[in-house]
Parts: sequence; structure tokens; C-alpha cells
Amino acid sequence: MKKIITLFALTAIISSCGNSKKIEIANIQSIYIEHSPDQNMNYGASFNGKVVALMNDGEEITITNHRKLEITSWDLDFTSETTMQVIGHPTSFENHAASAVFTMSDKDETFTAVDSVLLNYQGTIRINETSIDGLDGEDQKNAGNRWIGRDGKDGNNGPNGGNGSHGGNYTIHAWKDGTETRVRVANNTTGEVWKYKSVNSDNLVIGFPGGNGGDGGNAGDGGDGKDGRVTAESTKKVGNGGNGGNGGNGGNGGNGGTITMIVHPNAPNVSSAISISNPGGRSGNFGESGKRGEGGSGDTGQADGLDGLPGVRGVNGSFGSNGPLVVIRVEDFDPSSL
Repeated sequence: MKKIITLFALTAIISSCGNSKKIEIANIQSIYIEHSPDQNMNYGASFNGKVVALMNDGEEITITNHRKLEITSWDLDFTSETTMQVIGHPTSFENHAASAVFTMSDKDETFTAVDSVLLNYQGTIRINETSIDGLDGEDQKNAGNRWIGRDGKDGNNGPNGGNGSHGGNYTIHAWKDGTETRVRVANNTTGEVWKYKSVNSDNLVIGFPGGNGGDGGNAGDGGDGKDGRVTAESTKKVGNGGNGGNGGNGGNGGNGGTITMIVHPNAPNVSSAISISNPGGRSGNFGESGKRGEGGSGDTGQADGLDGLPGVRGVNGSFGSNGPLVVIRVEDFDPSSL
């Protein structure tokens, strides 16, 4: 799935905002990733590196967090100014490069470049499913007075938070191919297959958590009633206060993933070097209730208006259930038949 680089969500493009040094777009010669290849460069691994703009005069400027830089990538998440992570799920044992598109824009000027880092497949194999968190309920604005009528408006109820997605159902095979440790992950629901390997490690770190529940939205306060007025010509009634809205309920956490793990007898060290985590997602928090609106003040001979009723706050969602205990089976199989 295509990923647009953000801190918290897929499919959104964000302009970095940490670096505001003035850069003339017309003076950019190239944009590239500066890093040392002598690091573990494998799926799930973080490594040191930065995005650099080479100017026409030879000056090199770090622009990873520049506010005018947009980064679009299937493969890399730029987690800080000097750190990035290889992301995504490889569909082949021969995915050798992780690429990104860099765009610097200023008014009607744009410079775009593409660069890649080569994977060396060294280090721990890290397999992570990104379960989807439930959306937060939107906080409601406070109600005002009515344009027509004297009573305050009732506050809107806060929407409920969404439920987190479940961790999925997977069958994982691990084996040795020469000196390489290879792992095939099959989604038993969708049929999707991921393929990982390491050239120098038997360690597997597997995480299939449930998604977190979204928080309930806060309710709006009730509007205040209008004051009464008594004159020789007319009488305006006193308005009552509006009721506060009810807070939204938190969403439920998703259940942790279900994993079947099979290790080939030719990879005995892998069985003792597997770390698996499949916890349920956390619950979403309740939304706050809205405050009651106050009744208007009465004029001569009029009683004050009634205050509205306060809303009721929402309730927290439920935690997702942890996934079933994973039993690792050592079993002969033909990798070429998978």
C-alpha cells in the first residue's frame, strides 16, 4: 500500500516545519538521502540518514524537516531530522531498494527528485502489522442563543469514537535458504503474502496488535436563555437555558492477531530467537459532557428563567482481547510449494 510520509497516518502528505532556512528553488542542483551503507538496512529497521539539498554553488543543506519539503514514499518513514525507518511489507525476497520522492516548492517554483537506499538485509527480521486505530469523535462547539425564540439552544452530543481494527489471522513459515533466514507471512483472510529475509541473523520480532479505540467527542455546552424585558409597549419573556450535550463514548480496542508459526527443521536457531507480540488495542476515552446553559434574568415582575440540565459524560470503550497464545511448531515443509 502506498504510504505518504506522516507521523500518525497513512495517505496524508505533510510539509515539514522544523527548518525554515531560505532556499532558492532555482539554485537546487539535486536532492538525495545521505547515509552510511554500513548499517542494518532491512525491513522494520531504523538507520541514521538525512535528506540533503545540493546547491549549484556546491553547498549541502540538510532539509529533512524543511517546511517547504514534501516527502512521498512507499518505503521510508522519516522519523526525525537524522533518522529514518524502512517500512512496508515486501512481496519479494529481492526487493533491494527503498525509494522516496522529494518536492521543494516556493510559490510557482518546484523542484522534484527521487532517491533510493539499497537494502543489505542485515540484522533482525521485523514483521509488524499496522492495525488501524478508531477515529476520534469530533468535539462539538458550544451552543449559542436562538435567532428566533428566547431559550438557549441545547448543546450537541459528542460523537462516539470508532473501534480499532483487529490484528488479523496469519500463517508464518520460517526456514533457511543457504545462509539466509527467510520468512513468508500469509494473511489467511485476504491472501496477501509478505516475504522477509536476513543474511546474518536468526532473530524474528513479530508484532500483530489490535488497533486502539478512538476517543469520544466532547459535547457542546447549552446556550444561555435571553433576559426578559418589560416596557410600556411590550413584554419579552425570559428564556430558559439550553441543556448540555452528552459526551461521546470511547471506541473499543481491536483484538490482537491470530498467528500460526511453523519453523523448518533446517532452521533450529530460529525457534529460540522469535519474539511475538499480539496484544489487544487500548480502549478509547470518554468524551466530556456539556455544561448547562443559564436561564435569563427576569425584568420587573418576571421570574428568572430556568437553567438547563447538564449533559452526561460518555463511557470508556473496552480493551481489545489479546490474541491467542502462539505455538511454534517445528515441521518439515517444501518452501517452493508455498
